[in-house]
Amino acid sequence: MPSIPDPLELAQQLIRLDTRNPPGDEHKAADLLADLLEPAGFSVERHDMAPGRTNLLASIGPEEDALCLSGHLDTVPLGQCEWSFDPLCGEVRDGNLLGRGSSDMKAGVAALVVAALRFADSDLRRGLRLVLTAGEENSLEGSQWLEREGLLGRAGAVVVAEPTALAPFCGHKGVMWLRGLATGRTAHGSMPELGDNAVLKAARCALALENLVSGRTHHPVLGPTTLSVNALRGGEAYNVVPDHAELRVDVRLSPGEDVDGLLEEIRSACGSEVVITARERHDALWTAPDHPFARMAANAAAEVLGYESETTGASYFTDASVLKRAYGGAPTIILGPGLPEQAHQPNEYCPAANVELCADIFERLARAWCIPSST
Repeated sequence: MPSIPDPLELAQQLIRLDTRNPPGDEHKAADLLADLLEPAGFSVERHDMAPGRTNLLASIGPEEDALCLSGHLDTVPLGQCEWSFDPLCGEVRDGNLLGRGSSDMKAGVAALVVAALRFADSDLRRGLRLVLTAGEENSLEGSQWLEREGLLGRAGAVVVAEPTALAPFCGHKGVMWLRGLATGRTAHGSMPELGDNAVLKAARCALALENLVSGRTHHPVLGPTTLSVNALRGGEAYNVVPDHAELRVDVRLSPGEDVDGLLEEIRSACGSEVVITARERHDALWTAPDHPFARMAANAAAEVLGYESETTGASYFTDASVLKRAYGGAPTIILGPGLPEQAHQPNEYCPAANVELCADIFERLARAWCIPSST
């Protein structure tokens, strides 16, 4: 059995590989991890959805009812703010692991890979599958591509290592991104009565949507469905009545929401002046806290941390939406070492101690699932 890396050191190596998306270049991280997993006996597959955009799949043991551990290999760009340290340094200072992707989510990827390596030579009654995706930061591009290509295989339960500060999250809201297009007719700005102002149509639609979801589906943990009009673009000049305008709308979907019904309500509210189309749509995720797998994850975390976390969920959405669907509704938990509030931030960091703790949690959870005790 090859030597198993320290999870913190592996996280540092991953941070030092530049996988900012765009362009991605996730093959750098995929190659590093494949070189660890293959000698340990994992069956490893590299799947490029574009040059350099590598998704890495690794499995060991029986495929049926396997545990899927998943994370993404890309990170977001650095942003416009100046960083106080090299964003790719991967250094540990004052107890924190520094760098782009430290919380979101190279620390999580390192933890799940090391956990898998630790018991790869065990006698597994259920298998283990690692799904490490490219392009997650671009609307779950990699996991959706893997699903379309029929490459994900089978799994009976899923853990996605997004940042949760080591707390098992039972779910997250879904998302629906809408585009509204309004068209009109140009005219000279001094004679607006001769034109048909598309910006005004879009503005009326935006106002009509302001309180549309108030009082709709409200989840006891994740809260209500929300809607936010986040962009209105149109027109070209001071002196020309605009003949086109575009709205961009962000809808966060509470579990149990009637998504098709809501979309029709939105279209009805906007009327015929604005054409609404769904640009992106991913289901909400929720696994009941008393589900056996959720309890298994909570117990693994409590055994390592010495306390039980409150039942909670995430405001962001993740590859879990795709994986749960692809794996036939398998119970799914989000759990990782990073801090949710550090995702996409300048001067991103992750508590260094969390990386080892998370690897321990994943190892306990994987052993409980893949080598269940006889009862």
